[in-house]
Amino acid sequence: MLIRKLERDRYIECEVRPPGMVVINRYAVEPSERGVRITHGIEVSGRVARLAKAMQLDKLYTRLLKKEISRLIALAEARS
Repeated sequence: MLIRKLERDRYIECEVRPPGMVVINRYAVEPSERGVRITHGIEVSGRVARLAKAMQLDKLYTRLLKKEISRLIALAEARS
């Protein structure tokens, strides 16, 4: 994984290159009334990207991302 951009405690942009694809993940953290808001974006390109979309890998990824964010929330709550 390549960290393309990093703003401490605010934003991270990572690039992963599995075979035939380029996946760019963006995570932003913003203060909110209830604590923080995590915003995530993903960009998938490359010759295998269409196949991944047809196989609905985005839905699988979304489920995994929700679990990951739940773990981050639990970790943050444990530290506060």
